[in-house]
Amino acid sequence: MTNDINGPSRRAVATILALGASAAQFVRPALAQPVTVKADVRIDANEHPEGPIAQAVTAATAALSKSNRYAPGTEREDLITTIAAIDGVKPDMVVPWPGSSDPLYRLVRAYSSATRGLVVAAPVFEMAAGIATDAGYKVTPVPVRPSDLAHDVKAMLAADPNAGLYYICNPNNPVGTLTPLADIEWLAAHIKSDAILLIDEAYIDYTPAQKSTALLAKYPNVVILRTFSKVYGMAGMRMGYTLARPDLIKPLMDWGSPSPYMLPVPAIAAATASLKNYGEITKRVEAIAITRDWTIARLEALGYKSTKGLCNCFMVDWRTPAKPVQQAILAKGVAIGRNWPVWPNMSRITVGTPAEMKAFIAAVEAVKP
Repeated sequence: MTNDINGPSRRAVATILALGASAAQFVRPALAQPVTVKADVRIDANEHPEGPIAQAVTAATAALSKSNRYAPGTEREDLITTIAAIDGVKPDMVVPWPGSSDPLYRLVRAYSSATRGLVVAAPVFEMAAGIATDAGYKVTPVPVRPSDLAHDVKAMLAADPNAGLYYICNPNNPVGTLTPLADIEWLAAHIKSDAILLIDEAYIDYTPAQKSTALLAKYPNVVILRTFSKVYGMAGMRMGYTLARPDLIKPLMDWGSPSPYMLPVPAIAAATASLKNYGEITKRVEAIAITRDWTIARLEALGYKSTKGLCNCFMVDWRTPAKPVQQAILAKGVAIGRNWPVWPNMSRITVGTPAEMKAFIAAVEAVKP
């Protein structure tokens, strides 16, 4: 949970709001000071450049008039049964949450410790490691494979065979690359029986054929984490869910308020409508892919290599420290993502609209890092 020059990411700020007082003692003080990014183009936080799809907006708007009730109807149950039907799991394996940061926090606290640590890739979305570090837990980072930038699952197991929690982000934020399902299954099969394999699929809608849902039936210690904050355009609505055996989720309730039962009704309605109109989401995925590939090609034409991500983000190598480049591009009105300590010369780029990415390329050409 490191900060960039613009302050903490919006997802980090949302974590503070979602976790409540029980978790506040573990949040670094700097994260309590959010700074709004001021830029004409914001391609820094892996958000979708558009809001929810039209059907989701309609559903959420209709739900507003019923929001005088904590549970006006079967909205929560409808979301659960919709997800269960799509993923082919029992409804009791689906738990909705206010985003994915809340359950991520709880999973780290419940299943890792100072003696049974957390193993992560490097680079990877840093929230899990930040939570563990703030709690005084052991964290073992393992570099991604140089050949394909995937999680090196065998190295992760070898680095700490006694870990309590292994964290996989697939596709991997910030590089955007995939770890083969066969590799993820290998890790599930080889970790200790009382360890947990957490698969963060925040970006899986960009590569739906790579969903790891089938592992749930084969391995009792797998938890899948998903969110509506990315391609669904619902980052500000805070909606996500876990897929796992109920007994794996029960300990999470010891680490905060019962937030799975305190969800905003409009957000639930928007999430259900999004899933029931998934063809619109597929159109978004296709549009982002076209814009992403164009942007990567333009960067390479300018002499900058990238990680060739498969979702809505990738990293670009400036061949010089990334923070000054980020600041210079921001001065041109374009906010880009941060660098990771393991790759100090690279910045994460979120794919926006074609117009936004053209503005980004123009800023790069003007700055000439």
